[in-house]
Amino acid sequence: MEIVLVLGALLVVLLVVGWIFKVVKSTLRTLLFVGFVLLALWTVFGIGPGALLEQIREWLAGMNQR
Repeated sequence: MEIVLVLGALLVVLLVVGWIFKVVKSTLRTLLFVGFVLLALWTVFGIGPGALLEQIREWLAGMNQR
């Protein structure tokens, strides 16, 4: 009975660790993509992060007024 409990606990740990790695991998991929887009906007069009944040604030303010 004890071996079944140990194997069950190991299986749960492996599943949780696998899930955590998937979340971290997805988060890093998204972060790198956003960074690449920001760098491209800055170098190609001269649009900096401040301009993007201001545009997002305007959009959100417009959505709140509806």
